[in-house]
Amino acid sequence: MIFYIPKKLKEYELPWQRFHSSPLCRPAEPETSDDSKSMPLFSSFRKVLFWLCLPCFLLAGLMVYVTLAVCLSMAPTHRPYHPQSILAINTMSVKFTAPGTTESPKYAAKPQGAFWRDRMDANKTGLWNRLQYKLDLWNSNIFRSVKARPQGVQMVASVRGRPCAFNLTSVETAMPGFYTLPLHIREFVLRMMCRDFPLLTDQPRLCHKETGRPPFLLLAIKSQDEHYEQRQVIRETWGQQGQLRGRRGRGGLVRRLFLLGRGGGSPNRTQEERLKQESEQHGDLLRWGFRDSFFNLTLKDVLFWGWLARHCSRARFIFKGDDDVFVRTPALLDYLQAQLDREEQKAAAGLTPDETLQNFLVGDVIQLARPILSKEVKYYIPEHLYTGTYPTYAGGGGVVYSGALALRLLKVSQRVALFPIDDIYVGMCLERLGVVPTHEPAFLTFDFPEGEEEESPCAYHSILLVHKRSPEAVRRLWAEILVPPPECLNTTLRVNPTHAPPKHMAHKQKQTQELDIMDFI
Repeated sequence: MIFYIPKKLKEYELPWQRFHSSPLCRPAEPETSDDSKSMPLFSSFRKVLFWLCLPCFLLAGLMVYVTLAVCLSMAPTHRPYHPQSILAINTMSVKFTAPGTTESPKYAAKPQGAFWRDRMDANKTGLWNRLQYKLDLWNSNIFRSVKARPQGVQMVASVRGRPCAFNLTSVETAMPGFYTLPLHIREFVLRMMCRDFPLLTDQPRLCHKETGRPPFLLLAIKSQDEHYEQRQVIRETWGQQGQLRGRRGRGGLVRRLFLLGRGGGSPNRTQEERLKQESEQHGDLLRWGFRDSFFNLTLKDVLFWGWLARHCSRARFIFKGDDDVFVRTPALLDYLQAQLDREEQKAAAGLTPDETLQNFLVGDVIQLARPILSKEVKYYIPEHLYTGTYPTYAGGGGVVYSGALALRLLKVSQRVALFPIDDIYVGMCLERLGVVPTHEPAFLTFDFPEGEEEESPCAYHSILLVHKRSPEAVRRLWAEILVPPPECLNTTLRVNPTHAPPKHMAHKQKQTQELDIMDFI
């Protein structure tokens, strides 16, 4: 192609060729052949072509050099593998790298064995922590193995034919000082894996009777067999059922349930007959076949979540509390409706709303609490049972959470070992879900600050819940909020902190101030 172009150019007369061929500028030259006349033109074209193509050749050479350099830098090179050198390097790094055994340059190093802890030190961690660690391994898709099953204790007793209670001898070995613990703690430890109990009294149609609509608010109240007076007062006051109006808003459909276990000791025929008549008359008792005690309150949460999933899964909100609290139900309905309105406002503003409020739980939130180490206190938890700080949780006197969150709590509770204090157990489940409870100053789980109840005539018109109150006080307070005095008509919910840390919480910090979380890892 290069030699073809000059041949074609010979057929044309270029501008400078025309100038040089002028008689005025052309000197006398000897006659030459036609081939010799075309040589200057061919030489000039080669120079032009050379300078035009030179940058292209240089650029092509540079691209070849860069390509070779990149390929050589990416090519694997065989280097001898020395695990000791890697371990020495990692001692100065914040990251952990498992020592490997593969020396192939094509593959990453493979760990020599398990690089996670298969078990925890029994001298530094409580029995609950060790069982939970095993459950975490067993429920992990990565670490699941036979080794992850709880070891060191053996199950002998059963509920409905399923083994769940621990062998006494193995528990004594796994938990030093077991026989020195109070009786109620020993009973809990032996049966802390039992959670499948028969339902003695059921209300399967509670959430669908009459209207057929799911309740806006389901009241789930923890009670005991002998607390008939407390239940009756609640039915007549703040626990009424039906379509209720709010204090200012439209309100909603409210349903009521009392959660009971079976009384301790020998069966009381009179008590059983009375409970049967109460259930037939009011239709609001849920009763299971476990022994009702303070350390078994967690079972009421877990079993209630299962009942809710089967019979009332569309309930919008659930109130869970004790039978010795006072609740301003009309104000609570307005408060919950405001939560839904807030999500609708988010949607109107173009934000992503949480229509089901799947992370909603509100109450009197407690943080950085630690176990009480005094045996004289009801909340005593020995170090051999649990070590470390408690997760953030809401006081168990009364909390409200969404129905969507209740279903999530049911699912995650299958992976969390039972804990003797119910509100802390709910906090453990929330922590696994990544849900942080919302603190609401209007929930007075530990009563009013000292002197406020007497000094402020509208104190009860600024709260949603207060704990604890006698049946007589509940009747009096209910009558007061139904017909508030003129000066209390426009009272709003309290927004200031409700109290300093409760006495038993301060006691927790005092008793455990010498403990450090790093001692338990």
